Amino acid sequence: MTQTIPRAAWNLHHPFSAGRTYEVYHLTNHHVTTPEFHSHDFFELYFFLSGHTSIVIEEYTYLMHPGDVVIIPPGRMHRAVQHARQSYYDRFFIYVTRDMLCRVSTAEYPIARYLDEAVAQARLHAHPPDDAFSRALLQLQDVIVSAPGADALGRLNNDCAITMVLAQLCRWFSTQGEAGVSHTPRALADVIAYVNAHLTEDVSLDALAERFYVNKYHLLRSFKAYAQVTLYQYILQKRINRAKDFLRADTPPAQVCAQCGFHDYSSFYKAFKKHTGMSPQQYAAFTHAPERRI
Repeated sequence: MTQTIPRAAWNLHHPFSAGRTYEVYHLTNHHVTTPEFHSHDFFELYFFLSGHTSIVIEEYTYLMHPGDVVIIPPGRMHRAVQHARQSYYDRFFIYVTRDMLCRVSTAEYPIARYLDEAVAQARLHAHPPDDAFSRALLQLQDVIVSAPGADALGRLNNDCAITMVLAQLCRWFSTQGEAGVSHTPRALADVIAYVNAHLTEDVSLDALAERFYVNKYHLLRSFKAYAQVTLYQYILQKRINRAKDFLRADTPPAQVCAQCGFHDYSSFYKAFKKHTGMSPQQYAAFTHAPERRI
């Protein structure tokens, strides 16, 4: 099922309903507010048309040009930075669950594996040939227009169109010569990469400042300017995201606590419920319900 984003409030973090496994959106803005770091439990595949924009995905920053495509993996903190608030910002994007990616993968063309390989190699940004990019946008627009009220055949046609776009996207990211160029300051990128790799260890502000030989207040300010959240908030959200992965993999909540860097179950439970609105047990049941696969 697909739709354009309504002007009213819309659930950014849980857009799926009634068993849907993908959503397609086309959004334009004339006046843009830059969001803070946030993450999803699904893939976001982003197609850029116009605007003065950078896409920041944790330690990577990509200056966007018309025709660029970006993969934002599940659990990755990200934001779109607007360099001119009054610019015309135009983009398409697909939200797609891993369940959908696995369902449309075949032995000869494993879409889910190809996307995972691109992510593992930090190939998150690509610029496909202009004609291929235009064809993909036409397919996405057709899906958006035809989705409301589509019958069984129409829904099948839309599923096939989305599968073809996903397959082409895998080709773009697997055939480009090198990963996209990141413009994140090296010192900050190193700190973020270290935090991501050591979430179960002491990654407090003091510990990071000592390890990277930087003034902790400078690190605090530079990270907040980069992410629009504090370093503490970032670390906590990354630990929550890791906990979600373990819970989806049927790891008992009591074990998840220690594997995600929390000192005790009580603090883990409170943090998880505050960020997700559910207890760890409720989240595990929610994600394993047949109509709510993410």
